[in-house]
Amino acid sequence: MLGDRDVGIYSAAVRISSAFYFLPIVIGWSLQTAVVQAKNTNEDLYFDKLSKLFTAMALSAYLLILPISFFSKQIIMLLFGAHFEQAGAVLGVHIFASLFLFVGIVRGLWVTNESHMKFAMWANAGAGALNIILNYILIPRIGIMGAAYATLVSYFFTYVGAGLFFTPARKIVLMQIRAILLIDIYTRLRATKA
Repeated sequence: MLGDRDVGIYSAAVRISSAFYFLPIVIGWSLQTAVVQAKNTNEDLYFDKLSKLFTAMALSAYLLILPISFFSKQIIMLLFGAHFEQAGAVLGVHIFASLFLFVGIVRGLWVTNESHMKFAMWANAGAGALNIILNYILIPRIGIMGAAYATLVSYFFTYVGAGLFFTPARKIVLMQIRAILLIDIYTRLRATKA
């Protein structure tokens, strides 16, 4: 929609942002057995384990996102040079999509355990359609930053927001939001100080 130069700048930011996507996937695969065992043992234990995993993944995502976002311009300049300086702002936004991917991987464990594959398919299809619509609206108005914001919103929708439209997933969405806002960590810290 814009041109080769803008695509190159956007691609530089995405290359860095997506370089870390393997982390939550590896963590999710390694925890699959523990989640299945918890489900087979006790439903309360199962949801407690999921809640703790959501919080751990959100915290891990923030530990990755915050330094990259804060130093996005410097990272781009170091890796790609001054011609790609504009990619720093894109990276600063795009990296936040990782937060939804990290908690989305844990939701994927729940989807697999509960056999809600159709839900996951519709969530992904909806996010794809939303991304296309947002790109058509935002790119002409704010350029490559529009594509970054479209990605951010689409990731939120596919990994968190779509659950609001699927009754069995609403409990999971609540856990994800608590994790994203670090509410459980705050609650535990307050309890230890009391």
